[in-house]
Formats: sequence, structure tokens, C-alpha cells
Amino acid sequence: MQIDCDRLSPHNAFMLTLYRGLRMHLHQFEEIRKNKGNLVSANSFLSTTSDYVAACFFAGDGNVDQDHVSVIFEIT
Repeated sequence: MQIDCDRLSPHNAFMLTLYRGLRMHLHQFEEIRKNKGNLVSANSFLSTTSDYVAACFFAGDGNVDQDHVSVIFEIT
């Protein structure tokens, strides 16, 4: 574990970017959008991918319907 921490430490030039695509209720989306740039926490495990196209698949087609919206989180 220490090796991973050293590898991901701020002084290291390596930066990992992961994506999470999902359909989200508009109310939840607006709450998160209000806090853009701040810490977001989740009380469950998140599946992520380094493949943006795969995240797009899980986010859906982008249409807003029944108060839901397609969302892709970029996690750095």
C-alpha cells in the first residue's frame, strides 16, 4: 500500500484520471453541480474506468427524460 501512496503522491508527475458514467435524477445532479470543485463523497463503492467511451455507454444517450440526466464524472 505504501508503494501505491508513493506513486500517487502530489510530488510525482503521474496523474490518474478515471470516469464514472451513470443516469442521475436531476435533483441529485443539481445538488452536486452547486458544489463543483469541492469534495464529493459516496457511501458505497463506485465502479470506474479509464476508458471515456465506456463511461459514455453507462451514462446513456444524453436525453433528459423522466427527470433523469446522463452524467459522466471525471475523477482525478
